[in-house]
Amino acid sequence: MKVLVIHDNCSSGGGTNIYRKKISKLLEKEGVKIFIFTYSAEDENKEICYSYRYSPGIKFIRYIKYNYINIPLFIALRRWIKKIKPDIIHIHHNYIFPNTILLACRNKAPIVQTVHDYRLLCPIATGVKKTNREICNNKGFGISCYFEGCISLRDFILQFIPKKINKYLLKKVVTLFITPSMFMKNAMKDYGLDALFIPFGIDYSKYPVATPDNQKNIVLFIGDLYRSKGVGILLKAFSNVLSTIPNASLDIVGDGPEKGELENECKILQIESNVNFYGRVLYEETLDFYYRANIVVLPSIVVENSPLSIYEAMASAKPVIGSRIGGIPELIVDEETGLLFTPNDAEELSKKILNLLKDKEKAEKMGMAGRKRVEMQFSQQEFLQEYLTVFNRLVKDVK
Repeated sequence: MKVLVIHDNCSSGGGTNIYRKKISKLLEKEGVKIFIFTYSAEDENKEICYSYRYSPGIKFIRYIKYNYINIPLFIALRRWIKKIKPDIIHIHHNYIFPNTILLACRNKAPIVQTVHDYRLLCPIATGVKKTNREICNNKGFGISCYFEGCISLRDFILQFIPKKINKYLLKKVVTLFITPSMFMKNAMKDYGLDALFIPFGIDYSKYPVATPDNQKNIVLFIGDLYRSKGVGILLKAFSNVLSTIPNASLDIVGDGPEKGELENECKILQIESNVNFYGRVLYEETLDFYYRANIVVLPSIVVENSPLSIYEAMASAKPVIGSRIGGIPELIVDEETGLLFTPNDAEELSKKILNLLKDKEKAEKMGMAGRKRVEMQFSQQEFLQEYLTVFNRLVKDVK
């Protein structure tokens, strides 16, 4: 079987690329041949990867290309499909030239699209209102996006027709959508698109289970440093934690545009000596951070789908404190494998952190419950078999 993987940026960090690479490697071990079409390649091997280079061009032409049709891209992708003759086309992120990609793939092979985040449904990709930061109940792009203050009237007018075209193409061109959370599956259904729920699987044997050092109080965050991840809220909460547990430390692993601002916030809060910024590290190196942490925190302030850091923390037998938003509550069983808190509420988050740092026995018990949950429900082999079953069925249906 040959699978063409389409992904906007194969050289970027983040959970989507980890997911993409993971499923591709697992499929390759089963004898599946993987090909790639991208705009930014991690692997420049032209036998398996086509990296399309594009230039923005003048404003009006750029608008047409991004929102309607990019002819050179259409031709390039059609030629690549003709050359490799894929049995399945697997789309991950498709946000730069979405309509062109769908048109180029139409009727060439069964198309599977894994929905990794909320951008398919929300014009600002957050799932929360700009005005009051409350969770948005809108069912996809519409005039309410303007009235909620999320986009300008000009942007609404410019995006209205392309978004309608995109929804039509998604319905007509994509054979099957896959979501790693029930939250996203239900959101897709509200938008008018059916999806299959396949949670992420993890090789938990690679994550050593360690008894936390009770003399230490290490809080860990792993992720990209964007405002949406809520690290600013975590810093405020951690400042409160230090007034009770002055020897606590916060390890922040990841990089992003907010790093400088977050470092400055640490100075303002006078907590810089207790906060360690490690920047982006290799995926394999994150094991050490999970190993020595007492608890892991995911303080997202926007809708998350199914964050990989929670799977990894549970595999490492660490309790997780996460925002009560999106697909996070599906992974964290409150008061069993971790704790949930209200997004943007630094005071509540600080109480949750103190709860687990003060009661190490409770934290350890939660961590072991999380590990057991991963072993029982999120095995890598089951994850692979779900995808293989889907791909084989679609190929068989075509024949």
